[in-house]
Parts: sequence; C-alpha cells; structure tokens
Amino acid sequence: MADDSVTAKRVAIKKMQQPFVMTMSAKRAYREFILLTTIQHPNIIRLLNAFTPDSTLANFREVYLVMELMTHNLHEVIHRLR
Repeated sequence: MADDSVTAKRVAIKKMQQPFVMTMSAKRAYREFILLTTIQHPNIIRLLNAFTPDSTLANFREVYLVMELMTHNLHEVIHRLR
C-alpha cells in the first residue's frame, strides 16, 4: 500500500521480481499485464501504472504494478459468501 503523490489516493503496489528470467515467469507476467490493461469490469482491479526503477536493460530486474487499492482481500470476500 502506498499514497499516489499525483492523485493523493491510496494504491496497491505489486513488485514482480525478475519476471523475465524464466520463460514461464515471463509468460505469467505478460499475461497479468495484458489482462489488467484490457479487462474493464467493476469487480476487477485496474492497473493504474507500471514502472521499473532500473535505468538500463542490463540492470532490468523488477517491475512494479500500481493498482487500485481494494478494501478487502479475496479470502475475506469468499469467507463472507459462505
């Protein structure tokens, strides 16, 4: 959780560490990025931004996904439905 300095809203940040080292992890990272950018539904969080602190391709190790912050997690939602 973090505060967006531009919008002053709370956001969730997901760190993807070394997402492109192995083929399977690269496919998962790509799939998640595509799904979060293309699906627009009120029950699915939106991707607000994505960035890397790395300045060169040789140092490229991690990607951060900035998403809407939800008030509940999936476990809480499932537990309430029971």
